[in-house]
Amino acid sequence: MATPSETESTIEEALEQTHFGKFNYLIILFTGLTFQNVVFECMSLSFALPLLECELVLSHNKRGILCAICFIGMIVCSHFWGFMADTMGRKSIMRPALFVGFAITTVSSFSPNFESLMVLRFLTGCALAAPASIAYSYLGEFHDQKYRNRAILSASFITAFLVIFFPIYAWAFINMKWKIYIPILNIMYKPWRLYIMVCGFTGLMCGIGLTFLPESPKYLLAKGKPENAIEVLKYMHHVNTKHFKALSKVEFKIHTSVCIQHLEISTFHHSIALETIAAILLLINSYAIGKLGSKTILCKFFQREKGLTR
Repeated sequence: MATPSETESTIEEALEQTHFGKFNYLIILFTGLTFQNVVFECMSLSFALPLLECELVLSHNKRGILCAICFIGMIVCSHFWGFMADTMGRKSIMRPALFVGFAITTVSSFSPNFESLMVLRFLTGCALAAPASIAYSYLGEFHDQKYRNRAILSASFITAFLVIFFPIYAWAFINMKWKIYIPILNIMYKPWRLYIMVCGFTGLMCGIGLTFLPESPKYLLAKGKPENAIEVLKYMHHVNTKHFKALSKVEFKIHTSVCIQHLEISTFHHSIALETIAAILLLINSYAIGKLGSKTILCKFFQREKGLTR
């Protein structure tokens, strides 16, 4: 009979036994692409605004609202999605949210007027709040303490690197010279509409990719499903070691149970104060574009400060 020390381990020790390899790289890539999708979706209208202004007859106020409305949706729903992720699971929430987000984005590309586009972009922000508030927790829960920070940093680097090419991406679509008339909606389907839809395409691909990824082992443990968690850990070990002769002979030693002492997995209680403040400032600044033209509230503030110091 195996002793408790042979059959039990902390979750950190169990993750360490899975080794770092191909599976971890896939999770990092998935997280990086997920956040790239969030950034593209949130900022897509910024590059298309000059065209929207002409076609939808937008005032400065309406332009500011369209730029900020996606962030408002994320603020409104981020706490809700964090709670749902702790209740139903990370994968169970992110996967449908990614699919729904892409579907709403696709529909929004057919918007005939400002009102419909505003509502649909708000709903897009609501859907984006799920992967935005859950993805890093999902990534971190597949790594032990040694690699967790590096994994999050690597995913952030992937996102930042891809965002560098966002202006080129937008330029390639927006400068196209074709149009298709859709009589049912009485709109001309132009390149900027296709550009909005394609900006959400990464979300569709991430949703499909998440189908083949497992649920977080830490979440499964917290929900009293150690057998399921061990199966996930064994799968991680298999994927990470099968291409390495030295490691493939190393057996995954945890077979029966895993201790969950000091296990804290909540995403709902993670602080989002900085995210909320940043989004509120963006909303204020966007609204100021309509009121002050090219001079925003922040510009006025700094001009005032400069005048007081003279």
